[in-house]
Amino acid sequence: MPRIQVGPDQPFTGAGVLRSAPGDGARGPEKPFVSVKVGDAIADAILDTGGVWLVLSPTDAAFAGIGNWEPVTNETLGIRGHDVPGRTYRAPVVLSAEDGCSVEIEITVFVPDWPEDDWPLPNFLGWQGCLNRFRFALDAEAERFYFGVLGVCEQGR
Repeated sequence: MPRIQVGPDQPFTGAGVLRSAPGDGARGPEKPFVSVKVGDAIADAILDTGGVWLVLSPTDAAFAGIGNWEPVTNETLGIRGHDVPGRTYRAPVVLSAEDGCSVEIEITVFVPDWPEDDWPLPNFLGWQGCLNRFRFALDAEAERFYFGVLGVCEQGR
């Protein structure tokens, strides 16, 4: 796998698939999506460098096993012009590598207090409390999401 270097002999540890999809169903500008493993669920999320935390839909949170998580705080988060009440959690999230090594990081997850079947938005992987906790790079042409911590990793993890 070609690797992006962050310095001499310092490659990112893993690379996953970067997908583009319309931000609002079949219309709107394309948004970069990646898959993350949260608890027992694999969720697609928009990379949102202007946002906070991992905003996880109530449905994906239920699949992830939120019932086993301890809430940290009750919060109201501004999402696309709406004040949305919910709870934050600290949870391990795995960035799954197709090439190289997967990385597990502990991040802040926000789950809206919203009926599961009525949540109208995608998941968001935000900057604060999430993306700022590891190194990452995007290669839109190769459709790759490079990530990881510097150092040695075990292949296939």
